[in-house]
Amino acid sequence: MNTIKTCTYNIRYDNIGDSNWGWDKRCKHILNMIQLESFDILGIQEALPHQLESIKKIPTYDFFGISRDGNTNKDEYNGIFYKKDRFDKINGGYFWLSKTPNIPSYYNGAGCKRICVWVMLLDKASNKKFVFSVTHLDNLSEEARIYGANLILDKLSKYYKDYPFVLMGDFNSFTTDIVYKNMSNIFSEVKVISNFNPRGTFTSDADFCVNSNSKELEIDFIFVNSHINVKDVNILRNSFNNKYISDHFPVVANLY
Repeated sequence: MNTIKTCTYNIRYDNIGDSNWGWDKRCKHILNMIQLESFDILGIQEALPHQLESIKKIPTYDFFGISRDGNTNKDEYNGIFYKKDRFDKINGGYFWLSKTPNIPSYYNGAGCKRICVWVMLLDKASNKKFVFSVTHLDNLSEEARIYGANLILDKLSKYYKDYPFVLMGDFNSFTTDIVYKNMSNIFSEVKVISNFNPRGTFTSDADFCVNSNSKELEIDFIFVNSHINVKDVNILRNSFNNKYISDHFPVVANLY
């Protein structure tokens, strides 16, 4: 059985407010974790260009993605790293979660531009085609999140109906929210399939402290369609000096 180790990870943008635990201090720990875990597929969110370049230095991966303002802008990237020796890229694309999805644009009321990136890959280990997609829904507007999620379902329907399909990312939504319920009407969420607990994926502690009374919230998900099986699931809580290496935790699923 050829499993695909798939991970979604919001790496935390390089925020000047994180001066005592910014990217310059977190970077090596995140790179070490990625190389140690040896993900086959890694969907990332919030990567500023210099953060993206750091990850691109890992030689085993190719990358497909775009920034929220387009390829020439220095905004946050969403994208997919995939092992170049295992996968061949067949096709790929992206769109903005707005009423003008083909150009960099906001949904009215959203906190910023939001995107979805997708890629079709040939898995040379099984000779099967898979479609992987990654998104980061809006943090301010529930209306924007609902619209964005529905647009993803509409735009990518021809892929999730016909191919093994994975949708992952930071949904800024809880399992009780409309977005999650709408997604769950079409896909299965890997933590549910595996009865995995605890399911928190985000620390609300402002300093990312491990021993904190702050809640761990579940807002990061990997959804799969009926053409994919889930072997197992994990949530990684890597830390250094009692600090998590991002405010989000990698959600990992071995799929086949």
